[in-house]
Amino acid sequence: MKDPFEQSLFILATVISTRPAQAVIDAGLKSLAFDSGIPKILGNDRLEYRGASDEHGIIVSSSKTHSLRLGDQIKLIPGHCDPTINLHDIIVLVEDDRVESVIKIDGRGPR
Repeated sequence: MKDPFEQSLFILATVISTRPAQAVIDAGLKSLAFDSGIPKILGNDRLEYRGASDEHGIIVSSSKTHSLRLGDQIKLIPGHCDPTINLHDIIVLVEDDRVESVIKIDGRGPR
């Protein structure tokens, strides 16, 4: 039986630097919770998230090369959803690549 649930939470990250075997993205400890594991990269099993700093993450390729370019966007699957959501002010609901709604995250610090 197929699982009726699909992944629904992603963090959209942008490639800001590249080298032959790795890329740097703009998603680090301030945008992803790591208490239940590192994020996975949607749609590419050869890429792995490694080396998070506050603002950045390093993506490495198991094949020693990758096709990521400056400005490319990748979807990350967080290891733990609720503390990841707590790091953001809004959540964007998307269906079929179309923004359906933008929701403010209540309880996110002083207002």
